[in-house]
Amino acid sequence: TIFVSEDIGFQKPTRAYFEYVAAHVPSFDKRRAVIVGDSLSSDIAGGKNYGIITIWYAPRKKEDGVADYAVRDYKELFDILLNIYDNFNV
Repeated sequence: TIFVSEDIGFQKPTRAYFEYVAAHVPSFDKRRAVIVGDSLSSDIAGGKNYGIITIWYAPRKKEDGVADYAVRDYKELFDILLNIYDNFNV
């Protein structure tokens, strides 16, 4: 499912946005959730405030010190997601 803030009525980084998403994902477990986003002020700040892992997609930027991870390309994102998945003990 894709959750567009304008469609659901809640904007990131509000907690209401993340609570809406959690309520609409079957078996949602925030300990096993990851948000990937390109906006530090909405995606990453919202994810951090909600208590989930954050990955900042920033092809032309350096580390921000806020997100749990920062990636420059999809290969790097894929590798980090695999590592995170392995640590979920599934």
